[in-house]
Amino acid sequence: MSLFIFIEALPAVGTSIYLMFFFSRLIKYFHRMNVLLYIIIILICLALCIPAINFFNAYSFMYYYFVAFCALFGLISHFLKDGKVKLLFQSGLLSFVCLALVVAYGWMNMHHVVRTDFYVSSKKVSDLKILAISDLHGDEVITSKQLEKYVQKMNKVKPDLIALAGDIFDERTRKSVMIAQAKTLGKLKSKYGTYYVYGNHDDQKYGNTMNSNTERFSGSDIKEEMEKNAIRVLDDQSVNVGKNIVVVGRRDASYSRASSQNLLKKVDHNKYIIVLDHQPLDMSENAKNGADLQVSGHTHGGQIWPIGYVQAIATKTMRYGVKHIGDFSCVTTSGIAGWGYPFKIGAKAEYAVIHVK
Repeated sequence: MSLFIFIEALPAVGTSIYLMFFFSRLIKYFHRMNVLLYIIIILICLALCIPAINFFNAYSFMYYYFVAFCALFGLISHFLKDGKVKLLFQSGLLSFVCLALVVAYGWMNMHHVVRTDFYVSSKKVSDLKILAISDLHGDEVITSKQLEKYVQKMNKVKPDLIALAGDIFDERTRKSVMIAQAKTLGKLKSKYGTYYVYGNHDDQKYGNTMNSNTERFSGSDIKEEMEKNAIRVLDDQSVNVGKNIVVVGRRDASYSRASSQNLLKKVDHNKYIIVLDHQPLDMSENAKNGADLQVSGHTHGGQIWPIGYVQAIATKTMRYGVKHIGDFSCVTTSGIAGWGYPFKIGAKAEYAVIHVK
């Protein structure tokens, strides 16, 4: 934990040094610098950067975006002649305006859920419609009352099958909310039913390190509530659906789990094989082992730009959309909500409708 805090502190300390330069440069336009002013600037910069040591809050998001805008406009100012325009670029006013626009956009994007349609092809089935929901992060953005309205809206899709692709709940979700939202999700209607896999947050393994929620619950509690509401929980398990579909639900990659090969060798490869895996991993292995479709979430589509792109490159996985490997396809949805921040900059909040033709 101490190493993690140290790593989090590095960018905060680095940006505070830049802010010292930024404020010193700005004050020099109006007043000669002295020791007292330097001390005041140092104290202000420390006061601004210390709350940003914790990445996972709205302040941190706004702090780093503001510093980035200041650095960008500061760089541009070097190509401008001395005068009011150059002062405007170096003053931070444009940075505040841009930050306000980004915050407004991100908040609206997070709270405006849209339908996104994806299309994949198959020789095994035709006209199969799958509703995929991931990363609800129960009650963090979407309340139970709002979820009721979205369920009514999603039922108009009239899907054949529903996939709950993990992180439906998280460490901030109260047990009472988990129970209520499991009941609401049980009202989703489809021909072949609803299938759920755990994400890395669902069972609250990150605990009280991120919040003071005292209404805890376990993976077993989730399973009990889901199955009360006719939602099938798959944890390294497979189930035959209808005449020619198999749904394979994988345990999240943050836990020890069965290999793709071991799971897929047990199923009928003449049927259309759908793999539900919260994180978009093992795509090549799933393709090699005979899967037809993988449905994933986890990335939030890159909730905070450009972190999603960095994560995708670092983990050698995908951020969002559809990836094809031969006859295999992986659909990674950006999720119906998000985590950690009440903003979504890098992607939309969505429920995905996958059309298999």
